[in-house]
Formats: sequence, structure tokens, C-alpha cells
Amino acid sequence: MNVSEDESQLSAIARQGSGSACRSLFGGFVKWIMGKEDDGSDSLAVQLVDEKHWEDLFIIIVLERCRGIKLQSFWVCVHAIFGHDTQANLEMSFGCSQTMTLVRD
Repeated sequence: MNVSEDESQLSAIARQGSGSACRSLFGGFVKWIMGKEDDGSDSLAVQLVDEKHWEDLFIIIVLERCRGIKLQSFWVCVHAIFGHDTQANLEMSFGCSQTMTLVRD
């Protein structure tokens, strides 16, 4: 890989390994645009703010139940925090039988 590749090209290359891998190229808060093209050419990551934007940002997620699957209030909280305009890709493994991926369109 040539280090002079622009960010969109690097994002596309990373995307070939895993759809969400392109988010790992940037620090801070990154939005993954999944795209619609079969070849993935319109799937890329865009840095919304850099890692220094929120110096004291912490995301804390508390689940009421995991195995009991009472998570509706959790989804409401995620929606309230991230809103309509921000895509939140939070991949979490809770040490129980399921892994969740939360995606806001």
C-alpha cells in the first residue's frame, strides 16, 4: 500500500477485509457509510470529529437484563443519546449468548 493513498482509497481498501474495518483508520468519532453498490465502491468511513474533540468523553452502557432480553429501554437510551443524525456502531459482547450491533441510520 502506498502511504500517499488518499483517505477514501484507504477506507475502501480496509473495507475489503470487513465492512466496518474502514472505521479503524481514523481516530475520534467515525461514521461508516455502508453504501449500496455491490462492489463496495461507495462504502467508506468519514471522520466526524477527531479524537481530541471530546477530551473527557466516556460511553457507559448498562443493561438491565441480558439473558432475559429485556432491552427495549436500552434501545430507547441509545436512540436518545445518538439521535437521528448520527450513526452509532457499537459492537458489544456481553458475556452471554448474544452479541449486539447497534446501527443508527
